Amino acid sequence: MSDSGGEPICLACIGDAHLRARLAPEARFATCAECGEDGNAVPLARLGEEIDETFQAHFDWTPYEQSPSAADIFVKIAGLEADLAWRIENYLEERLGEIAAREDRQNPYDYSTGFAPARTPMFWQDARWDRFCKTLRSDGRYFNNVATAWLDTIFAELESHRTFDAASVIREIVPGAPDSHFYRGRVATGEAELRTILAQPVLQIGPLPPGKGAAGRLNAAGISVFYGATDAATCVSEIRPPVGAHVVLARFDVIRPLRLLDCAALDRLALTASPFDPAFVEKRDRAHFLKTFSDQIARPVLPGEEALGYVPTQVVAEYLAERISPPIDGLLYKSTQRGSAVGNVMLFHRSARVEAFPHHTHYLDLWIREVDVDDESFDDGITLSLREIGAPDTTDPLSALNPPPDPPVPEPLPASFTQPDLDDTRPVTLRVVPETIAVEAIRATDYVRDKRQVEVRGTWPGPNE
Repeated sequence: MSDSGGEPICLACIGDAHLRARLAPEARFATCAECGEDGNAVPLARLGEEIDETFQAHFDWTPYEQSPSAADIFVKIAGLEADLAWRIENYLEERLGEIAAREDRQNPYDYSTGFAPARTPMFWQDARWDRFCKTLRSDGRYFNNVATAWLDTIFAELESHRTFDAASVIREIVPGAPDSHFYRGRVATGEAELRTILAQPVLQIGPLPPGKGAAGRLNAAGISVFYGATDAATCVSEIRPPVGAHVVLARFDVIRPLRLLDCAALDRLALTASPFDPAFVEKRDRAHFLKTFSDQIARPVLPGEEALGYVPTQVVAEYLAERISPPIDGLLYKSTQRGSAVGNVMLFHRSARVEAFPHHTHYLDLWIREVDVDDESFDDGITLSLREIGAPDTTDPLSALNPPPDPPVPEPLPASFTQPDLDDTRPVTLRVVPETIAVEAIRATDYVRDKRQVEVRGTWPGPNE
């Protein structure tokens, strides 16, 4: 066996801070065989032992030839120069080869392909989520210390997480940017409902007032939040309109900066923790779970099962709204209905306030044209006219000649008029864009269907048998 194991390697040649800290108590002053500088150093053999222990614990052999070698991985995880990493691998291959020969087992450094990071098994991810769901449904949703402790672990250091392309998992939404708007819609099953929605677009298309509304995927009953979509097609899919109904859509522009947890970015989360960090396994498992989190919160919940099916995701949303620091305003997550990363958005209650429209001095006058399908020039258009409370009727040419000095407020007030909510102290976050208000008639639906194999066995009797 070569004597390279005795070569001193200074701590300055070890890039990983956790590995340096492990070896620092043993370091002695010497001239480094790697850089030639004098300083605190440890033998190459001792450095190799620490690297080998961590490498074998957290990396597995892979059959793919394009996988990195052990030395390549040493460079990355320990912060070594390539030449030093190669010498450490050769030393370990020789030393462990002798042990493997005596004990008749495989030398881990005698390989023909390469290595890959060990992963937390997928069944473990599902089991952790299932245990979380079970404790909420059976042990109590409120003041559940077990659930809170687990969420504290999962979402620790959320702000520092990065994707493989170094992007943050927190997306900053800036007013005026291409992604600074969302779509929201309401289903109208009849003419009267359509008129009500169009006359009060913010109240009817926007979030319901606090204290009203059923529970949703990410909100408990009565908690007013903003659900929307990043595009109109996803919006229509998510509200699931029946054939024959109308959908009233509108675009809502973001008018103040927002911070949203981008669940699609979690799918691309990079594990940046050092394998030499004592908390590495915990951080690795957390990162691997977060990479599946987007699928967990977007899982379809069948009709009739919402009461219990939504409880876990509601608790997660409440936790993110109240416990994350610095705070976030909501989430971007996958569309269950479209089955892709095309996205939905949910803004927490504190960030779900929409600017009043029309303003409290105005109302909308609605005109829906009569439809005559037998007329070649039939027109089913809709006109929304903004009118000021108490203003004279501009259709009367004589009204402008003698305007009253103090126009009286009509009694009763128009049905579309709304009083200002002076008790709402939340900052205004969204503004409806009037010219984007649209009505779409739902004529048909389509489904993406995946066939499952059905095998029929045995001889079935005929009709006369």
